[in-house]
Formats: sequence, structure tokens, C-alpha cells
Amino acid sequence: PPFMIKVSLALSDLLKNYWWALGLALGCTIMLLFALRKTPGFQSGWHRFLIKMPGIRDITRARFELQFFETLGSLLRGGVPLLHALELVRRAVTNLHLKHSLTQAEALVQEGASLSHAMKKTHALDSQAIDVIRIGEDTGHLAEVLGKAATRMDTQLTRTIERVTALIQPCLLLISKNGFTLLEMMVVLLIIALILGTVAFMVQGIQGDAEHVTTGAKIKSLEVALTSYKISNLTYPTQEQGLDALVSRPTADPKPKRWTQLAKPEGILDPWGHKLVYRNPGKHNAGGYDVLSLGADGLENTDDDIGNW
Repeated sequence: PPFMIKVSLALSDLLKNYWWALGLALGCTIMLLFALRKTPGFQSGWHRFLIKMPGIRDITRARFELQFFETLGSLLRGGVPLLHALELVRRAVTNLHLKHSLTQAEALVQEGASLSHAMKKTHALDSQAIDVIRIGEDTGHLAEVLGKAATRMDTQLTRTIERVTALIQPCLLLISKNGFTLLEMMVVLLIIALILGTVAFMVQGIQGDAEHVTTGAKIKSLEVALTSYKISNLTYPTQEQGLDALVSRPTADPKPKRWTQLAKPEGILDPWGHKLVYRNPGKHNAGGYDVLSLGADGLENTDDDIGNW
């Protein structure tokens, strides 16, 4: 018989006679991977697999570029300096190999290199993404260019995922046409489920990462602004004056004697459009003040709250 038929028959016999052993081995493998998932060696190998494996590599790269453009653009629009923004983006990246490339790029920018040159030197982004950054630098509107490019990259990521997952349908057709046994179908479907799970794991949380990092950076910037306000006026804004005191001169007492604008109107809003909450005296920082975002749900004391404590 042809080679593929021999393989199919051998696989069928193996599954019929030793399905219990294969199931046990698969279960042990999953438990082992779960136990090793946080070790440096396993993480390094897994992250290398994600950027080397054909198909998965395309999704990993597209996800990273979307996360980079979306987060960096949001931070720059919020008034965060480029070097500090790069540091925050690097912290949000989970792939160790891509994180290392960003560390090298950050060092080059600190030495005076342009962002586009640093990303090209470290091979952190592909040539098209670097060209987009160069256009933003040349026009002086890097933050806006990154934001618009992120919107296009979101669409490209969706197309990349569709292209990879489109291979599943031919596999199912092959199974049905060749009369595979139920056990063989279960194994193939399990492999497909693992692939889909890997894809879903990689693409989830991009937006959440960007918004969380942006919110934390805004709160840090507001802490600096509030310190400057106190140095000039010997006191922080009152609860009634709120963070608006950093945007426009307060009219309520105590009126500041030496007021300067320390924040833009959008600088006191979180990524979800809610005004950041300011409390003086603070509930969490005794003797100080609280600045917090209520997160996407707009409700306090929920898991998505982000504060300066």
C-alpha cells in the first residue's frame, strides 16, 4: 500500500490499542508544561518558538507590532517623554526575546539615536513598521502617526489570524474524506484546539496592556505635577479643586499665588474617558493624596482599579 495509507493504518492501530497510554502521556505532558511554565528556561524556549514557528511567528510579530504602536502612541499623546514611554512599553511586553530587543533599542535612543534607527538596528520591527516611525519623526507627529498605524495593524492582525486558522478547514475535510476513525478525529481535533488556544492566548489582552500602562504612566506624571504644585503653593490642591487645578487656575480658596498649567485637559482622563479620581486627604495614602482610575467599568473597588498605592 502507499506510504500514507501505511501510516494511517499504523496510527489507527496505535490509537485503538494504546489510547489510554497516549491519553495518560498527554495529561502528564500538560501537567509538566504547567509546572514549568514560569521557569526561565521554559519561558525562553517557548518565546523563541513563538517567533520562529511558521504561521505562529506571523501572529506573534503582528501582535507585538500592534502592542508597540498602540501603547507607545497612547503614552506619547499623554505627554510621557519618549525614553520613559519606551521603558513602559518594554515592561508590558511578555516575550523575552522581543523584550531584549526593546532594551537594546532603548539604550540606543538614550545615546541619541532616533527611534527608527534604534528599531532598525535591533531588528525589533519589520521594515514597513520602521518606515511608519520614520514618517512620524520627519513630520513631527509621531504620536498621531503611531495611533493611526495601530488601527491599520489591528485589521492586519485579524487577517493574519484568519489566514492561519483557515488551514483548519482543509484538515477537517481530509479527515472526513479519508474515513478516519473516531479516535483519530479526536486527536486531530485536540491538536487543532491547541493551535486555536495558542492563537487566542497570544492575541488576548493587547488593548488591556496598552490601557493599563498608559493609565499608570498618567498617574505617575500627575504625581510629579502635584509635587510641583505644592512646591509653588505650599499645599496640594484641595478635594474640591481636584485635578482641574493642574489644568486651569482654581477660583476657590485657597487660591494659588504662583499658578502655572501643569497638565493638559486630556492628561487627567484615563483611556476610557473617565476623569481620574483625586482625594485629599487620601484614603489609601495616609497623610497624602490618592489618584486613581476606576477602569473600564467606571466602578470603584473592582479588580480593574488602578491607583497610586
